[in-house]
Amino acid sequence: MSWEEWFATFDERGLNFIYQECRSDGSPSNSFRLENPQRVDG
Repeated sequence: MSWEEWFATFDERGLNFIYQECRSDGSPSNSFRLENPQRVDG
């Protein structure tokens, strides 16, 4: 999959990219997740 395809899918699905730069103790973090705000659980 090309980056263009990846970003097109990302936009089509209305995803959010959540990135954590620092942990609560101030140490570096590279944690991330993709979130779909339109997803309904249940």
